[in-house]
Amino acid sequence: PKLRPAAAPAAPCSEREMERLVQQIRAMPGPERRAAVAALPEATRQHLKRHLQPAPPAPGASRLRTLLDKFLEILPAASIDKRRELLEGVRTLHALQCAVLAANSVVEIADLLREAGTSERRRALLESLPPETQEALQEHLLAQRRTAAFDCRAVATGVSQEFVVSTASD
Repeated sequence: PKLRPAAAPAAPCSEREMERLVQQIRAMPGPERRAAVAALPEATRQHLKRHLQPAPPAPGASRLRTLLDKFLEILPAASIDKRRELLEGVRTLHALQCAVLAANSVVEIADLLREAGTSERRRALLESLPPETQEALQEHLLAQRRTAAFDCRAVATGVSQEFVVSTASD
């Protein structure tokens, strides 16, 4: 179907008009959609492009907040089974975030983050922590890596950590 002239203004238009145009274009099959967009005046195409771009995250907004905002956009378009799956994922993430925020130590937070599953979840949970907790967690993880690297070298060379610690303190 061809776009009505009123639906395809030659100049930038209001948000309501732009939303109507978007709905009409999305209702078309793929090839017709591409042809309809190509037939739009350049100014309208540019305005449409800006309208469809996601808003930049607010300063200080966490990745978790950004993901939840996207979730609210995706949910209405999803099938009922996909909605259930998405909602279960949000519940799981929320429960994990509550556990991370209620953790008694950095060691406990590190363990919870390891169980988080995807790197995206870990990053979102990490960004929800206060900056000083993030720093303490980073120091803890670096210390663990150093210990693991030392243990690997000690096994390879046959030197135990206790031997190195006892000779260093003598």
